[in-house]
Amino acid sequence: MRSTSRFKRKKKPLWKNAALVALLGLGVAGAVFVPPWLARQAYEEGALAYSKGDIAAAQKALDKSISLLAGNPAAYALRANTRQKAGMLDGALADANRAVEFGPGQAEAWLARARTLCAKKEYAAALPDCDKAVELDPRLAEAWYQRGLVHAALEKYQEAVADHSREIALTPGNAMAYNNRGIALRLAGNPDKAISDFNQAARLSPGLNVVYFNRGLAWFDKKEFERAALDFTKTLELHPFPGAYIHRAQALLNLGRGEEGLSGLEEALERFPGNTDLMRAKAALLAALGRADEARETALEAEKSSPGGGNGEFVKQVEAIAKAAAGKQALPPGK
Repeated sequence: MRSTSRFKRKKKPLWKNAALVALLGLGVAGAVFVPPWLARQAYEEGALAYSKGDIAAAQKALDKSISLLAGNPAAYALRANTRQKAGMLDGALADANRAVEFGPGQAEAWLARARTLCAKKEYAAALPDCDKAVELDPRLAEAWYQRGLVHAALEKYQEAVADHSREIALTPGNAMAYNNRGIALRLAGNPDKAISDFNQAARLSPGLNVVYFNRGLAWFDKKEFERAALDFTKTLELHPFPGAYIHRAQALLNLGRGEEGLSGLEEALERFPGNTDLMRAKAALLAALGRADEARETALEAEKSSPGGGNGEFVKQVEAIAKAAAGKQALPPGK
């Protein structure tokens, strides 16, 4: 027989069922429950956009992720990276600090702050963060890479070589790891070992223009100007930039082919009009070729293009080159 008791158990009102409230996205006292997967989805969208180089889309997605779920160190670390690439260095540093605050045990958090400090050229401040990153995750190749760059910037070249060696051990097929170690070896005064690393980088990634540029610098250090000029030419074929034109002109001058180098600098100025470094290189080369009047005119133009208009010192240097060289003496090697 069905009970007819007056004291029947009443059903809970729907709003008191917390689990159902959560599932429906309803909140208590006006709050709104946000499923964590929404924040995760936004984070993954940001990570994908960042990997594709779409910085604006990455930042938008990460803004959303952080607004949905504050306290995620990975989201702050990645947004720090996007802001750093966008040139928003103060915002990047603020995000990196939050990443370290929320994730002190995560190597990526410390690494994000190290990257930002490097972008601000605060290398000494970046070094402890790099140390912490490699301590937390010794298998994170990016941490060794970043510390190698910091050590090189601080002119601790042997330490940089050791860091990039660890990077190579973790990513043996990474051409840039060999390139970076090669740079450190060259700056440490070991051009032969540097060239060996650049050769390996070129084998791994034949289209990487910076490898040929850096190898060209090593050949220049060894006064093998023909090989240097060939590598600088290869650099320009792959992806031209002012520095490659300038160093090729220096190599050609040392080979007695200064006019060819001058022609290259004029071509470069058509490609990069108003570039002060190119104008200064052209003035110095004209002076070395004995064309003093043209050299002085170009030097004056370069000084006018310099921040603050220059102070006349470069013009004096060019005049001294013209006087000493008398159209014969080669330019000193540059780094």
